[in-house]
Amino acid sequence: MCQAFARQARADRRRAEERRHIRAAQRAAVRAARIRGDRLEHVPDRREFPCAFVCADCGQLHPPIDPTTGNPMRRHADAVPRPEIPCSHCGSHGWIDLANVAMADVLRDSERAHARKRPRILILAPLVLSLLGILVATRVDNATGRATRFVIGEYAIPLWLLVAIALFGVALCVRLWQRRRHARRLPHRWSLPLINSSGRRRRGQVVSLETLHAPLTGRPCVAYELAVHTADEPKAALGNFTLVEQRCADLVVDGCSYRGTGVRLELRRERIELDPTNEAHRRAMHIRGLEPVGDAFTVYETIVAPHALVAVSGDETTAMLRIAA
Repeated sequence: MCQAFARQARADRRRAEERRHIRAAQRAAVRAARIRGDRLEHVPDRREFPCAFVCADCGQLHPPIDPTTGNPMRRHADAVPRPEIPCSHCGSHGWIDLANVAMADVLRDSERAHARKRPRILILAPLVLSLLGILVATRVDNATGRATRFVIGEYAIPLWLLVAIALFGVALCVRLWQRRRHARRLPHRWSLPLINSSGRRRRGQVVSLETLHAPLTGRPCVAYELAVHTADEPKAALGNFTLVEQRCADLVVDGCSYRGTGVRLELRRERIELDPTNEAHRRAMHIRGLEPVGDAFTVYETIVAPHALVAVSGDETTAMLRIAA
C-alpha cells in the first residue's frame, strides 16, 4: 500500500509540473496576443476552420467541434464552443483551443523550450563533485605529509583520483535517475487508448463497415496512426513524441467484434515527406496545432488497410492490434 501511495504521489507531482508548464504557455500566449493587437480588436487571430482542443493538464487531444453547434449570439472570439466534458484521462476542464494561432504558436515554443531544458545542477554536479573530491584528497595528503595511494593489482592509484572517480560516478547516477524520473510518459499531444491488453489472441483479415481516411495522404483504411517527432526516431519512447494520434473503426477479426475506441495500435511506423505547399498537409497540421513551415520534425503516417491480415489480443472493449507477420 505504501508503494502505491508513493507511485500516486510521484504521478501527482509530474502532473503538477506539466500543469505549471502548460499554464505558463497560456500566460505567454495571452501576452503575445496583446502585443499583436488582439486586445484592441477583441478578436483573436483564428484559423478559418475548426481545430482540435488540447487538455491543458495532460495534453490529450479533443477532436474539432462543429462551429454551427455554438450559440449564434456569442461574440466571434467565443463562436467555437469548447468541450463541455472533462478530459477523460485527468478530469481537467481546461481545454486549449488550437484554432487560436497565438496560443498554438506559444504552446509550440514552450514545448520546444521544455524539451531542451536541463536543470543546471544535473549538468554541473559531476564536475563540481569531482573537483571537490580532488580538493579534499589533496588536503588529506598535505595534512599527513605523504601521498596516499591504493594498490590495485600492479597499479598504485592516488587517493584523490579514487575519490574523484567515486564522486563522479555518484553524481552521474543521480543525474540519470533524475532524467528518468522527470521523463514524460505521454507525448505533448496525444489521442490513443492507454491500455496494455494481453487477452485472447486472434488472427485473421480485418473487416469493418466504416472506412477511415489517413489525415495526410487520404489513404482509405480501417485504422491509422499519425506521429510527429523532432528527430527521425520511429522507435523512440512514447513520451519523446510531439504528437501521437491513433484512430480505429469498429472491427471484426476472426468472428470477434472490437470497439474501435478501445483498440490500441502497435504498428511499424512509416515515414512520409511533409509538403508545406500541400494544402491538405498544412490543414492537417494546423488542426493539431503544429506548423509545417519553419518547424523541423519528422512525420509518420501508418495505416491498417481494409482486409489486412492482423493479430489482435484482448476483448471487445480493450485490445491491441498488430499487423500479422
